[in-house]
Amino acid sequence: SLNEPRLAVAAIEFLAVAGRPEAQGALHAILRRPNASDDLRQRALDAFRESVGRFGILLETCAIVDEYRRYNAAGDPATRRWSGLVLDLLEAPRQGPPTPAPSPSGDAPNPQ
Repeated sequence: SLNEPRLAVAAIEFLAVAGRPEAQGALHAILRRPNASDDLRQRALDAFRESVGRFGILLETCAIVDEYRRYNAAGDPATRRWSGLVLDLLEAPRQGPPTPAPSPSGDAPNPQ
């Protein structure tokens, strides 16, 4: 269904919430497709961002290493741009609740 334009948007939305390595891999594959439209790639990137935010990075290490290689070897601006956006997303620090700073005396902060 990812190859059928009318179904691709619904499939991408599903992949964003599937919580499976294969789902992130499918979104990543769309981003790597040279013939994918910018609109489809943007939808896939947004869905990939949502999936990583919900479930963490589920891509296999080899896919991440391949993305670095792809970025470094990219000869055309579009490939480099989309690959860079994926890497930016993968490298972004995970946002979590702030850690309380220790008090000047070295005691643990009082959460009350």
